Amino acid sequence: KAQVNRIIHALHDVDAQFVESRHDLAFMHINRRCTKRSLIIHITNILDDVNAKQIQRYLHILSKRHLALLTLLRDPDCFELLQGPIQDTKSFYQAGAAAHLVNWRKAVLERVSNSGILTLDCAGPELTAKMISEYLMIKARNQL
Repeated sequence: KAQVNRIIHALHDVDAQFVESRHDLAFMHINRRCTKRSLIIHITNILDDVNAKQIQRYLHILSKRHLALLTLLRDPDCFELLQGPIQDTKSFYQAGAAAHLVNWRKAVLERVSNSGILTLDCAGPELTAKMISEYLMIKARNQL
């Protein structure tokens, strides 16, 4: 409970900023400060191979001591483009680009999963239920 209160107080006055994430600093901090085996959940959205490989590398390092779970948040607009009708050339190209991105994300998740890191792919509204379900499965498999 004291840890949760410290986190709440530390984050109370933090404002969101539209800047590139510094995954390296976050992972180095966790590696340095968390000495007991823990479930490390990294919730993010990735848009390129550089960041995907960097996150995978850092999670692989952490997974030597901790149980790592990479959760990718889906962009609802992108996935919606795959559901809508293709009515013109513009919607055809948009659907093609969305399909390419969705297939790339699937390949990234497969690559990360094959390296021994747990993965989740979900939309924001599904996040709580899927995270609780994943946590219960982790506990049932005695992975922590």
